[in-house]
Amino acid sequence: SYRSSSTIGGEILAALKKRFDTTWNVALIEHFGWCSIFMVIVAIGVVAFVFGVPHMRETRDPGAMGLDYPGTITFTATLALFTFGVIQATESGWGSPLVVSLLVASAVTLVAFVLIVMLPLRFIGAEGLNEIDAGLLMIALSAPSSWPHSRAGCPRAFCRVSAS
Repeated sequence: SYRSSSTIGGEILAALKKRFDTTWNVALIEHFGWCSIFMVIVAIGVVAFVFGVPHMRETRDPGAMGLDYPGTITFTATLALFTFGVIQATESGWGSPLVVSLLVASAVTLVAFVLIVMLPLRFIGAEGLNEIDAGLLMIALSAPSSWPHSRAGCPRAFCRVSAS
C-alpha cells in the first residue's frame, strides 16, 4: 500500500541521512578539525541566503509593531550566558568562579527578561495565548538552542579545540 511504502521510504531516507551525516562529519573533523563543521554550516547559510533572497517577496504587516529590542537582547544574553556556563563547566568545574558567575549572570538576565517582557505580557508571536501557554511556547522554542553541546567536545571558542 501507499502508506507502508512511504513509511519504508522514510525509514530508508532517515538511515541514509544518518549514515551520510556521520561519514561527512567524521571526514570534516579528521581533515580540517572541529571548526570546519561550523564553517560548512555558515557556507550553507550563505548559499541559502544568496539564492533565497531574490525569490522572496515582502509580506510585511502594516499594523505590526517593531522588534522588541529589550526582550530580544535580554533573552539572547540569558541563553548565551547559560550555554557558555554549562559548556565551560566541563572544563573548569561547576564550582569555578567563571562558571558560577556565568550562571548567576544568566539568572540575572532571565529575571530582567521576565520583568521587561513577561510582566507586561507582550510576546512576539504569542498574541492571544494565556500566560502559561505563552511561557510554555517560549520555553519550547528556546530549548533546542540552549542545549549544551559539551559532550561533543565542541565550542571552546570554536577553532581552538583540536581534533585529536
